[in-house]
Amino acid sequence: MALVLADRVRETTITTGTGTVTLGGAVTGFQTFSVIGNGNTTYYTIAGQGTAEWEVGVGTYTSSGTTLSRDTVLASSAGAPTKTTFSAGTKDVFVTYPAERSVYSNGTDIVPDTAAILNVVSGGTGQSSYTNGQLLIGNTTGNTLTRATLTGTSNQIIVTNGAGSITLTTPQDIATSSNVQFNSLGVGTAGSATAGEIRATNNVTAYYSSDRTLKENIRDIPDALLKVCAIGGKLFDWKDAYIKSRGGADGYFVQKSDFGVIAQDVEAQFPIAVRKREDDTLAVDYEKMCALAFAAIAELRAEVEALKKK
Repeated sequence: MALVLADRVRETTITTGTGTVTLGGAVTGFQTFSVIGNGNTTYYTIAGQGTAEWEVGVGTYTSSGTTLSRDTVLASSAGAPTKTTFSAGTKDVFVTYPAERSVYSNGTDIVPDTAAILNVVSGGTGQSSYTNGQLLIGNTTGNTLTRATLTGTSNQIIVTNGAGSITLTTPQDIATSSNVQFNSLGVGTAGSATAGEIRATNNVTAYYSSDRTLKENIRDIPDALLKVCAIGGKLFDWKDAYIKSRGGADGYFVQKSDFGVIAQDVEAQFPIAVRKREDDTLAVDYEKMCALAFAAIAELRAEVEALKKK
């Protein structure tokens, strides 16, 4: 069953009351309702000749008996949705395009005559209202369009829904030229969650500025050999509390037994290589400690050369 409209369809009837009307044939110059097709629906008007009785609605044409049922009343002299009780006499019955179901252009928009929602299969959206930032998303259930609102994730993507706009931002700039700050960073592995720590599972390749033209007041490290001997190298075990604060021993980044120097020993001999952290613990600039070792080797070589000359 389909809704069918056709031009110049007009017949007469003498049916009375509120029931299905029996069609009496086409008015001269018009078509019969047979063009609508058996079992199809159409918009109709029934108007009494010489009376004030009328009715506009949706009806179903049946070729057997050439009848038109009055399924839905859109407007009537009795007041929709009440069916008109037609009195005796001839009535005109014709296909119409009721205002209650009309869609028209006002020059800029497609507008329904009455409040209505145009569904998707008819070229509409199936929606009547939206909030700022809402989008229409395809929904395979019933082949409809669903209103959806973008939502962000805390500390990842921030969504701002405006009137006719959606703005996506991050908590900080992440362009290649941006200055970015993270609590901890993992490269090839998860971040440790220890503030300021960087972990990488492969080589970290970097170069420090060391050009002579960038430096002044250049001088040798004095008593380097004595400093190195006083600092020495140590084997030690990290305390359990410290290992726990770094996420626990993993045998790769964090292990119980380790080796290195003691920051307080370095501070006593070569304080420029030591920094105090926010938690008041000391840290050593291991990379540049090699300069102290180089200087100590140079002193030791000088002593050896002097002994050779004796």
